[in-house]
Amino acid sequence: MQLNCICYFCSMKTNKYANTLDGIGITASTLCAIHCASLPFIFTMLPLTGLNFLGERWIELMMIGIALIIGVLSLVSSFRKKHGKKMPLYVLAMGFGLIFLGHIIQADLLEAILTPV
Repeated sequence: MQLNCICYFCSMKTNKYANTLDGIGITASTLCAIHCASLPFIFTMLPLTGLNFLGERWIELMMIGIALIIGVLSLVSSFRKKHGKKMPLYVLAMGFGLIFLGHIIQADLLEAILTPV
């Protein structure tokens, strides 16, 4: 008996460059999630450890910028060479739009609501 794979990912052509970018994107996304989840705990410990610089705004903006660059490179490459679907690009734009909106508003309550989305 032969099993037919109807999985979306199994039917796509593989490209070493695109797979590398996808892996980097997944890694950056995971690191971002860990960073965002652990930040409240880290902030409380920073004064005790002498690592106050990690709480600076530029660290957060640098991580957002790196994630945006990797996300755009990965999704544009995948869009052109693999699937041709615009939805992942829309999701990326919407996600970073909410993060940008959270930083522009500068309201502490709204930033905490908009940024993790």
